[in-house]
Parts: sequence; C-alpha cells; structure tokens
Amino acid sequence: MNNPIKIGVDTAKRVFEKQIKPKLFKLESGCWHFAGATSKSGYGIVSVSSNGKRQFTSPHRISYLTFKGEIPINSEVCHTCDRHICCNPDHLYLATHKQNQYDAALKGIFSHPKYNMGEDRLRSPLTPDQVREIIKTPYQGYGSVIENLAKKFNVDRETIRAIKKGKSWHHIWEELNG
Repeated sequence: MNNPIKIGVDTAKRVFEKQIKPKLFKLESGCWHFAGATSKSGYGIVSVSSNGKRQFTSPHRISYLTFKGEIPINSEVCHTCDRHICCNPDHLYLATHKQNQYDAALKGIFSHPKYNMGEDRLRSPLTPDQVREIIKTPYQGYGSVIENLAKKFNVDRETIRAIKKGKSWHHIWEELNG
C-alpha cells in the first residue's frame, strides 16, 4: 500500500504509541501482528491528522517512520515476511513500487502483467491460441468485431481492445506483428 501522506517522525511516534502499540501482538515468527482495522487488501489502517486533515495510512509505515526514520518520496515500505499487517521494523525495508511488485511476482504473491504474462497470470480467462485468434481477426466495422470477440471469449470489450492494440498479451502481439 503506497500512501503518500507526509507526516514527521515525531507525529509517527505519537501515533505508534497511542494507536498501534496497544494493538500489537508479537508472534513466534518475530512478526508484530497489528490487530486493528484493516483495508480490503489486508493492510492495517490507522487514522492520522496531517496538515489539519484526517487521513489514513498503514501501521507498518508508521512503524518504519518511528524506528527507522523518513520515507523518501516514491518509496514504499515493504515486508520481508510478506505479512501486510506486520509492524516489526526489522521486517520492513524500502523499495520502489516497481521493485515491490517485482518481488511480489517472484514470490508468487500477486500477478502483474509485466512479470507474469498471458496464461501465467492468475485467473487469466484466455489462452495464447485465443489471443492469437483475437489479434488475427480483421476489423470489419470496428465496434461489431470488438463486441463479437468479447462475447465469444466471455471477456469485456476493453480486454479485446487492449489485446488488439498490444497493450496486454504484448508478447503474443509482438510475435504476430513484430
């Protein structure tokens, strides 16, 4: 969870003591499990007052600020333990968004089109042969071709457009149009 709200180390320390520390449970694994509110994606969330506005951020970011210091712009606080609700500063490190996604893809935690292509993506509704058929189908009245292909393969029109433009399944698009 990359959250760009900017708070200082002193504020982070107060938030950690008041909102996070009382909800931490230390596990045998060494993780500091945050037992507070979580987002739909499984990250902990806490409310922080920043610049006179109440905003939300992740407890692991507050922990990083508290124990390790500032978080540079364009950096994400990542977990070596891969537990979104862990706040142990020894399990936290900084990476760019791209590095974080690459690490997650290598570990099989999530699928990202740049790292897991085509049928290797989680829950891919199409096979490489279906994609080749989509790419090879000529436009005959642009809208109707897109609509018909979407119905045939049970995907939305944007998926078909992205394939035909080479924005998804790029490796097959290049194979055929390269």
